[in-house]
Amino acid sequence: MSTQGIAVEQNYQELKNEALEKSDRLKEKAYVMVGTATCGRAAGALEVLDVFRREIIQRGLDVEVLEVGCLGHCYAEPMVIISVPGHPPLCYAYVDEGMAGRLVTDFLAGGDPCFEFAMAVLEVNDIFPTFADYPRGVY
Repeated sequence: MSTQGIAVEQNYQELKNEALEKSDRLKEKAYVMVGTATCGRAAGALEVLDVFRREIIQRGLDVEVLEVGCLGHCYAEPMVIISVPGHPPLCYAYVDEGMAGRLVTDFLAGGDPCFEFAMAVLEVNDIFPTFADYPRGVY
């Protein structure tokens, strides 16, 4: 392998290890991911993001709020993924400011995952649908 190829491989391994470490750290605590790509922003994701940040701070919760890109189901924006240790990560669709406040109060502060608002779970299971269970057009 050339010197350049070795450098590329080393850079790749460093990035991969950094990403795996960050992923492992995220599994240890609660976090909220708000899809803030153009599709989410057009549907009100920035307002939803503000509610999560404000409500989490007001309640003194140890929850990380992350802005992420498109989650792949633009028709369901704003979309939010909440992961809490002990629960599989859940994705919520059509989240508005009121629902965001309720998810903080009921799920993050109260332990009720609000399944009635959830769209999909991110881990395969026998109870709740995953994203693979939803159709997506191929163009």
